[in-house]
Amino acid sequence: MPVVATDLEANPPYYVMPLYAQGLRQIIPQLTKEHPRIRGIFRLILSAVQYAHERGIIHRDLNPNNIMMNCDNEIVVSDFGLGRRLDASTSRVTQPHGAMGTSGYMAPEQYHEAEHADVRSDIFALGVILNEMYSGTTWVGFCRRLFW
Repeated sequence: MPVVATDLEANPPYYVMPLYAQGLRQIIPQLTKEHPRIRGIFRLILSAVQYAHERGIIHRDLNPNNIMMNCDNEIVVSDFGLGRRLDASTSRVTQPHGAMGTSGYMAPEQYHEAEHADVRSDIFALGVILNEMYSGTTWVGFCRRLFW
């Protein structure tokens, strides 16, 4: 998500980002039968996450509400509020032995030891998102159908 203006000296400090028309969550019901469209959108999501990972940053809260878009070709990953540098010795947001992220998108290790989340945790969330895009069903809903 690009930042177009900031004033970190203001009280309160602020930053400004562009306004996007919708989140991926809003269009998932329309996508299930449009496989080429899913591949195009997901390719852009992967590119954005890869960009962060190549710079040593993990998101730790990837989910359809944090993927913003104006159209299928204008997509950004937002809300790095739980993100952290992989080489950081600490994270002010992480609490030892605590869960962190959005339920249903968190990798198993994030439920119990969020401080150990790494690139693989983001990849897990991407898999859940891709499953939702093809099935139109949330991961939690999918699991309920299988196990309950």
